[in-house]
Amino acid sequence: MQLINHSGVFLSNYTLQHYNLKEQHLTRLKIKIMRITKSILFTALFALVLGTATAGTNPTTNTARNEIKTFIQKAKIADSLEKDVTVHVTFMVNAKNEIIVMSTDKDNLDTRIKSTLNYKKLKSSDIKVNTKYTLPVVLKR
Repeated sequence: MQLINHSGVFLSNYTLQHYNLKEQHLTRLKIKIMRITKSILFTALFALVLGTATAGTNPTTNTARNEIKTFIQKAKIADSLEKDVTVHVTFMVNAKNEIIVMSTDKDNLDTRIKSTLNYKKLKSSDIKVNTKYTLPVVLKR
């Protein structure tokens, strides 16, 4: 079977098969490009969502950190320690701008830190109410 293309040239079966192979190759290439593009976009979206999800875990203001630091220093918790310790304090601030300690990662200091910080009023109001924060506190001997 012979066909005539738009310029009036006869096309053989071999030529038609060659064009079909080229079309198949281009189609596969387009599919690969689409898959790669989807993967890149999905990865970027995932990174954005992950970055947004962890944005509120640490107090961003130095004033709130400094206030918490002052409360802990006044309680002299570090004086009874044998060595330097880092405690991760998980807390939130209520509508009255008071600290509510939810937990710490050191059982031996948990009660002491909770009694020191719970319901202490913060002067700074730039921490979001009812948002869970984790603050690393270094207690130096």
